Amino acid sequence: MRDVEFLPAWYPQIRRRRRLVVLQAWMTFVVVVALGLWMMLAGRNLRQANAKLLVVDEQLLHSRSELKTLEELMTLGKKLSEQALVLSKVGSHVETARLLATLDEVLPRSTALLELLLVTEERQPITLAGARAAQEKERPLERRLNVKMTGVAPTDVEVADFLTKLTGKPFFEDVRMTGSKPRLDNGRVMREFEVFFTMNLNDSAGS
Repeated sequence: MRDVEFLPAWYPQIRRRRRLVVLQAWMTFVVVVALGLWMMLAGRNLRQANAKLLVVDEQLLHSRSELKTLEELMTLGKKLSEQALVLSKVGSHVETARLLATLDEVLPRSTALLELLLVTEERQPITLAGARAAQEKERPLERRLNVKMTGVAPTDVEVADFLTKLTGKPFFEDVRMTGSKPRLDNGRVMREFEVFFTMNLNDSAGS
């Protein structure tokens, strides 16, 4: 006895298509879930990368601050070395403390000292005694201390008073004002001046 097929011929095709649709739906679902997971991982990695970048920026900023501090310390060390070299060349004939004390004595109270530059100069004296000593291979050096200072005073009267007192000191030589200009300080017009003088380090009178 033969089996009789009561289902129409298009029914198996519909079932296959339905299975394909279900399979495509599952594949789409898997792809969407995988894409969502990938986006979550990418977002987390991006946040971690931003956090690391912030840490690197902070470290870079700290390193720049340390580098700036190091440069300032190196500059200060260079200045201190130059000052130490100057002080070592000044010698025992001139004491820097006494020089500053003398300047403080002759400087009017209303006048402020802005800058003080000390330069020691050594040269061979062109004199008969110097030539005789050179022939005897003694070669005494003439050592002088060149002092350049910059200050600010209310008027020219204080500047003139300071120059007069400075010239009155016997161990200050070649006292002269090398510059003068107005200076605005807190709304007031002051007088900024620059003075140059020398000291003979070979003369015991300057000790």
